[in-house]
Amino acid sequence: MTVSVQCIQATIDAPQVIEVPHNRKTVSIDVRATLLNTSENTMVLHVPGDNYEFWHVLDENQREVQRDIVKPKRKAKVKKDMETFCSLTLAAGLANNESETLVLDTSKLKDGHTYAIRCEVWGQSAETRFVVAKPARLAKLTPAKKAVTKKAPAKKATAKKAAPKKAASKAKSRTAAKKK
Repeated sequence: MTVSVQCIQATIDAPQVIEVPHNRKTVSIDVRATLLNTSENTMVLHVPGDNYEFWHVLDENQREVQRDIVKPKRKAKVKKDMETFCSLTLAAGLANNESETLVLDTSKLKDGHTYAIRCEVWGQSAETRFVVAKPARLAKLTPAKKAVTKKAPAKKATAKKAAPKKAASKAKSRTAAKKK
């Protein structure tokens, strides 16, 4: 009997709710895939060829809505027998983060529906879910609210500035009256 123990924990950090404005064709979100070595030993991950990242957006029925392939950040190294591969070394308890900005096509996303983001990086895969929320259209301001938001008339501002001048002239006339 063979027992396989998974020592790499893969997770994705992404927004749980993605607000999609009505007039936008795309929306960008920041995502991060984290690989954590949960073992007590150093682990080496190998992937054939260059280390491409595959990001998938899936609908509720696990059908692919969108797919992005991110160019590798590390190039493959030639090994014996002319095979090429990339490798990542993770010490015990340490993590590797791969961050990307995904540009989602909003025409493929429906309001109120749940979607999954799946990432495949370094031969590991992880998945997280998000809900699409399209904001409600803004209600028109009522006439009463418009009146409140208008600027104060310029006359009031002029009257306030003139008031200190009148007070100063009254004070001068009182001083002159006391001297007589």
